[in-house]
Amino acid sequence: AIGKIFEIYSTNIYFANSGKEALEMYSSVRVDMICVSFYLPDMDGAELVSDVRNLKFGETVQVLMITSKKSQEAIIKSLTSGVTEIFRKNNLDELGKYLKKFAEHARQLAHIEGNILIIDKDQKQASELRDFFKDTKLKFIHFTTAEEATELTKAAEFDLVITDVVLDGSMTGLMLIREIREINETMYRVPILVISTILNISQKIGILRAGANDYIQKPILLE
Repeated sequence: AIGKIFEIYSTNIYFANSGKEALEMYSSVRVDMICVSFYLPDMDGAELVSDVRNLKFGETVQVLMITSKKSQEAIIKSLTSGVTEIFRKNNLDELGKYLKKFAEHARQLAHIEGNILIIDKDQKQASELRDFFKDTKLKFIHFTTAEEATELTKAAEFDLVITDVVLDGSMTGLMLIREIREINETMYRVPILVISTILNISQKIGILRAGANDYIQKPILLE
């Protein structure tokens, strides 16, 4: 019954008969979601989830648990191990609703489009952002200096600006934000996201006061 529900919303489904087999499979196949039972032949589901969370990409993968257990202890153990959501065997309609929303989100992401300007001297960070969204219709332009970015924003419009605070060149990210906000009405309203290693609270406040919409600390979780 569970397999049939997943078939409605999934492209590829892989089955494992034990925790060990599941871990071996996860190491060789990239998946977006894991569905696990509380009881497995060689370990319990919570142990498997704990192991998955320590593997590559394991931090962000969705993990659903199917169980008939109702004890608070079992629920706490499962959620503490890293289970995303728990579903009861006698109420699989809720699982179907969850998968439908997950599939809708994936479809929306695939069709998202827009022009994004990245200003970051970290070439690796910019590449990772582009790679993460490679299956979308988003287009990225990357500069390492605010001076280059300012000249382009005067001639072109963007749907999102992502900038660090510390950049190559003499201009800082805060100076860039202020420059962008003064170009025209369109650029005054464009969302600006700051991604930086800045830790100081007063600096974060300064970033928002300069005109940024939000701030994410490096190293970032791409999800």
